[in-house]
Amino acid sequence: MKKVIVLLPLIAFAHGTLMAQDIEGFRKERERMIADYNGFRNDIISNYAHFLGEAWEKYKAFKGEKRFPDKKPSTPQKAPDGKEGQHSVPKDITPQVTIPMPPEPDRSPIGKGVPTAIDPMAEKIAFPFYGIRMKATKIKVRPLASAREKDISECWTYMQDDRVYDKVAPSLKLLIRGAELSDWLVFVLVRHYADAICPNDPNTAITLSHYILANMGFDIRLGRTGNDLVLLVPFEQMLYSRSYLEIDGRKYFVFFNDTTTTGLEIGGISTCAIPRGTKLGKTINLTLIAPYMDTGKSRPFELTANGITVSGSIDEMAKNISKEFPQTDIPVYAASCLDSKFRKQLVEQIKEQVGGMSQKDAANAILRFIQLAFKYKTDVEQFGYEKAFFVEENFIYPANDCEDRAILFAFLVRNILHLDVHLLFYPGHEATAVAFTDAGINGDGYMYEGKRFTICDPTYIMASVGQCMPQYMDVKPKVQLW
Repeated sequence: MKKVIVLLPLIAFAHGTLMAQDIEGFRKERERMIADYNGFRNDIISNYAHFLGEAWEKYKAFKGEKRFPDKKPSTPQKAPDGKEGQHSVPKDITPQVTIPMPPEPDRSPIGKGVPTAIDPMAEKIAFPFYGIRMKATKIKVRPLASAREKDISECWTYMQDDRVYDKVAPSLKLLIRGAELSDWLVFVLVRHYADAICPNDPNTAITLSHYILANMGFDIRLGRTGNDLVLLVPFEQMLYSRSYLEIDGRKYFVFFNDTTTTGLEIGGISTCAIPRGTKLGKTINLTLIAPYMDTGKSRPFELTANGITVSGSIDEMAKNISKEFPQTDIPVYAASCLDSKFRKQLVEQIKEQVGGMSQKDAANAILRFIQLAFKYKTDVEQFGYEKAFFVEENFIYPANDCEDRAILFAFLVRNILHLDVHLLFYPGHEATAVAFTDAGINGDGYMYEGKRFTICDPTYIMASVGQCMPQYMDVKPKVQLW
């Protein structure tokens, strides 16, 4: 039997309290956010039906970019001796550029101006959400007669006049706030809800999703390709292998009602014109914070290598979320979390086993564990497409590759040794560099903001701290902060 999630209004407040000295600052910030949101609603929401009814402009759709344009090696490289000091003189590998740290998810209220009272007599509808059955207020939406501008505008006008958002917002916000859903999870929640309201009617479901998300304050637009409506979604991070178009310098990525369709071969896309200077709303941040919910089903794991053993379980929700997650920059996966309970047990187990070691010995132990505990397989070999792992996925799938190992190593070093770690992007490869604070740690590396970072490569089998793969000795990597 599928699990039904029940969220009470108090859950949203169970994870922290405000200190007295912060209350006034919080009140002012909330008032500012509410004023911004109300300005946004007056600027665009009240005029959206008019914008949609005007002639739509056609834009060229660009083919999605590749995150790893260079081919990855089919087998991992092995270090010749596995000893530090492979090079007589440590190589200074000066980075090429620095990629900024992914932004923290926005915790501001969603739909600030909407009443939060839920009608207890209102009929509810159940819909799936990553292995859980959610429930929200059931509404009636008039089906679209066609994908023409006039019919879309009339559908929006109907939803506005019928106060559709005011009816459904309280129950959706209760789910969002109770589970503390990040932007991407809010996006998915709304889409699944719209699919339940409009079964077998993808164009009406897309229009309803757009209507709800726009009222929540997101800059999401409706597009049309042929007879299909799509959502045009801007993100704070880059997306890969997904078609997009540019409007006034902002990338809008194309989402069909089927989330697996990336639209690589789309021609032109039409969308309504919105006057310059209009408050558009916020973009979606892909950084994830583990939601406060689970499926009740877990996946056990146990790995042993280099004298380190880890075991435990991961909730099925982690895999469900990761399967539908779009391709983005590697630091987003490193900065995100899918299962906080799993991460706690992983860190505690390894920390206990490397306790008492020097920074160098502990880093080498973790490095060798990752090099030997996992089978190596490129994403194309394992999945047929490029797929970076969140930390959790290394313990779900039978194999991983370079960026997955780099993300895992960086996470463990930061949370066990509490050291600053960079992710390093090379053509067709991903590694890490650690800012050790103990003296006497030599090896290949570079200076960054007054700190010495030493190369650590969890895919260079049997390599130790300070050993860079020979083919990358003269390649300037991109430093990826997270």
